[in-house]
Amino acid sequence: METWAGFGYPLALWLLTSLFSGATAPDPAVAHDKNLTRVWVCENPEKGIKDIGVRALATKVGRPDYTTPPDCSESRVVVTCSDAQPTVSDASQTEVVPGVVLYYCDVDSQYTSFGTGQPVRISECGEDGQWTEVLDVCMEECIVPRDCCDVAALGFNSNHEIVFHISASGSQEDLEEMQCDLGNDETDPLGSWLLVLRHERDSNDLKLEEDGHKFGFGDPGNPVPTYFIGINKLAMMTKSVNGEPRPLVMSIVMYLADNSLIHAAYGSVLVDVDTMTLTSLGDYYGNAGKVGSEDGWVGGKG
Repeated sequence: METWAGFGYPLALWLLTSLFSGATAPDPAVAHDKNLTRVWVCENPEKGIKDIGVRALATKVGRPDYTTPPDCSESRVVVTCSDAQPTVSDASQTEVVPGVVLYYCDVDSQYTSFGTGQPVRISECGEDGQWTEVLDVCMEECIVPRDCCDVAALGFNSNHEIVFHISASGSQEDLEEMQCDLGNDETDPLGSWLLVLRHERDSNDLKLEEDGHKFGFGDPGNPVPTYFIGINKLAMMTKSVNGEPRPLVMSIVMYLADNSLIHAAYGSVLVDVDTMTLTSLGDYYGNAGKVGSEDGWVGGKG
């Protein structure tokens, strides 16, 4: 084999290609840990997280993306935000890199968590020259959101994320991720819906085993697989923390084979916590025809 400058020719060719091609490996994001949350940050302002574009992404202990840093390979326009960084009531904040600010509640003080149940919030200077809005507050004994009406009352709308921490029981210890279909504001009649059941047409993954029926299954933030909140959590939502009835409104939305949409809405929905059965179904509205407990009601969006 011929050599060049003391190297094997293939090796020399590889070195030349690497040096003059201009190709660079993506930068790994850098971890910043706070309150059991890891925030991956792209330190280069010209780069964002691959396929997402944002410079900062939060994950929690135990998730697969907690240990493996994402690639910072998405090109971004470098801008400077002229307006002041957002302020969050009673929260501490730190600018981990220029253009990325983390907010957190001081665990050593009387404040223990944000009102939404999230341990860390992020704001970054976007390509539009504006800081990302942070709508939250540190609270000592916060009112835990029990459904998406409570989330909307906190000021969130369709411009924010769709997955929120909600407690069916009303206890902060039971906070779980659930999906909200929020409107433009708290008064929007098309908003404030909590996703209870999602099942795609032609899908065969609708599970009705006892555990899945009681406790639910699937990922509320993933739009593809079937998701069910579970009768257990749904039943808890129909009781107030002092045991009094807490009626819900339920809406069932279905797309037919011709892509037409039918819907049925009911008021005063109650589910018995002990027997896991539907005990009340109020007035009906919609174009789907009445589907009540005597007709085999199985769930919906409410």
